Amino acid sequence: MLTDSREFADLYDSCAKRAGDPKAVANWLTGEFLRLLNAKGVSIAEAKITPVGLAELLEMVDAGKINRNTAKAVFDEMFTSGKSAADIVKARGLEQVSDTSAIEAVIDSIIAENPKEVERFRGGEDKLVGWFVGQVMRQMKGKANPGVINQVLKGKLEG
Repeated sequence: MLTDSREFADLYDSCAKRAGDPKAVANWLTGEFLRLLNAKGVSIAEAKITPVGLAELLEMVDAGKINRNTAKAVFDEMFTSGKSAADIVKARGLEQVSDTSAIEAVIDSIIAENPKEVERFRGGEDKLVGWFVGQVMRQMKGKANPGVINQVLKGKLEG
């Protein structure tokens, strides 16, 4: 697929050099990029994704600033607007919260408000972790980093 056309191969090559992760670039270009090309009926030249823009988006995902689902929405806007990933994330308030103390405060509140669920978890109902994660995500409007939530939550519930 990457070599179907000279234009697509050149785009891949430029993006891979900028991003430093050829596999991730290939996945994004053969997945989201081609999906958007087909859905919007545009050519590669008409798409406003640049190698610098894709590299920036991948860096934000790798750094945990945004998750993959958010990255897809940002990529879609980048595709049509040509705006940078950072500008879109900032303007739409999409950056994940990875601040352990902020997440910990929410978890403490949820644990204090739900003693029965805490006891059920400690009694062996491990699946309740998902419920607690959901409560944290709801209170933080989906912006909390799930990895940080799980790490802090398990320490609190098992402690």
